[in-house]
Amino acid sequence: MGTRKVAIVTGARRGIGRSIATTLAREGYDIVVHDIEIDDLARQTEHEIHALGVECFLVEADLARTEAAESLVKSSADHFGRVDAVVNNAATWTWGAFQEIEEEDWDRMVSVDLRAPLLISQSAADVMSKQETGGAIVNISSVHRSRTWPNDTVYGICKAGIVRLTESMAYELGPAGIRVNAI
Repeated sequence: MGTRKVAIVTGARRGIGRSIATTLAREGYDIVVHDIEIDDLARQTEHEIHALGVECFLVEADLARTEAAESLVKSSADHFGRVDAVVNNAATWTWGAFQEIEEEDWDRMVSVDLRAPLLISQSAADVMSKQETGGAIVNISSVHRSRTWPNDTVYGICKAGIVRLTESMAYELGPAGIRVNAI
């Protein structure tokens, strides 16, 4: 196993995910930068993380695919030899009126915004438990979880679900030394 702690950050090539990844890198974590595509933005994030003196591993995966979650954790653990933290930040959204929600949009948002954090966390908790070092899982929610805006039905449902998922995960994983929180 490596000497530094390792954090997986989903949706980390830009925006909030990138800020989380670089902050963890400043704290000395080696970082797995995940996103749906590895492009120039992802490579800029990788460069910024390397400049902080830690390792960065880029992983491209579409979290709407069930197998992508397990693959993300497995490839990260194989690369670094451990996983100490996961930040489930990746999200997708399609804004639209309640009566106009398309089944494909519902399926994609629920898959990426709610199912993927569940599956990633299950895989990561398995790795963390075997390491016997505990760990941390952080799920990114939103004010949309409790406050309604026009056209945000599915996104709001997913973000409310993340909070409830976090509560169950914290309750069940706490005894193994795995902290789970939602922001």
